[in-house]
Amino acid sequence: MSRVAVRIHGVMGDAILANRFIRPILDENKVTKVDAFITTSGKGFYNADVLQFFWPNFYNKIERVELKNNNEFYANNLYGGLENYVGHIKNLPESILEEIKTYDKFYDLNTDTMSWIDAGFNWRNYFYTFPLPQVGEPKPKFDIPSSYIVIHPFREIIDERCFSMDKLKKVIERLPQKYKIIIISSPKYLKDLNPISSDRVIIADANFFETFYIIKNCAGFIGIDSGWKCVAWMYGKPMLTLVSCPSNFNPIPSFRVRWQIFEESCLPTSASAIDIVNTINNFMDNQLSWFYPGVPDINRFLLKRF
Repeated sequence: MSRVAVRIHGVMGDAILANRFIRPILDENKVTKVDAFITTSGKGFYNADVLQFFWPNFYNKIERVELKNNNEFYANNLYGGLENYVGHIKNLPESILEEIKTYDKFYDLNTDTMSWIDAGFNWRNYFYTFPLPQVGEPKPKFDIPSSYIVIHPFREIIDERCFSMDKLKKVIERLPQKYKIIIISSPKYLKDLNPISSDRVIIADANFFETFYIIKNCAGFIGIDSGWKCVAWMYGKPMLTLVSCPSNFNPIPSFRVRWQIFEESCLPTSASAIDIVNTINNFMDNQLSWFYPGVPDINRFLLKRF
C-alpha cells in the first residue's frame, strides 16, 4: 500500500479547510489514512489538536512541527508586493523535509500556496464539503438553551476586522427575542464581555472542542472572518461572516479560492447592525436566501411549477 503524507499550515480554520481534501486524497491513492505534518503561524497547535480529536480515522499520525522561522522566504501579498513568508515549505526542518521524500505521495495543503489546485486529486467536488466529525462533540459545562444564535465578535488581536462593543450590543438588541445569544471568544476577552452578560446573553466559557457542540446546535451563526465560519457551514447552519479587505481586493481569483469561500454569506465589517440582523434573519427564515442575501422574501420571485 502507498504511503501518503500531507502538510497542513496555519491556524484552526486553515486546518479545517485542508481537512476537507483528505477524503479525495484517500480515494485518489486508494489508502485508508494519511500521515500529517502540521505547522502553525500562531501560538500552540490547536490546528493539530482539533484534527486529531475530531477526525482520527483520517490520520495515521499527526506530527506537530516547529518551523525554523528563517526570514529568507518571500511571497506575493494582496497589495502586489512581497512579504516575508514564514510558512514556506522550505522553512520546515531539514529532517522533516527528508522524511517527506520517503513517501510515495506528498500533498502540501497550505491554504496560502494553493498548490493543491494542481495536485491531481478531485478537490473541486469537495471545495464546499466539510466532513462531519467522526466522534461526538463534548458538551460544555454550562446549560445550553433550546434556541440560540452564536456570535463570534473578536479575533486574538482586536483590530478593524472585529466587532466594536457598540455594534455588538446593537446587534444583540435587534436579534429576535425568541433566541438566546451565546458569544464565543478567546478566553482573554471573557472579562471584557462580562458587562453584556444577562439572562439572555451567555458568554461561553468553553474550549475549542466544546465550541463545536455550541455551533452544531445553534439556530444561526454571526462571526468575524475566522475558522468558526467553516464549522458553522460544516453543520449546515445559517451563517453570516463580516469581512474586511484592501481596496484592490478581488474575491474571485484570489482570496475566495484561498480562504473566503462563502462570498454569498459575507458582509463588510462596515455593515450596520440593522443590515447584519436583517441578513441573518433572512438566512434563518429561508435557506434560499443564501443565494440572494439582499433579497427579502425570495419565495415571491420563484416560479414553482406544480
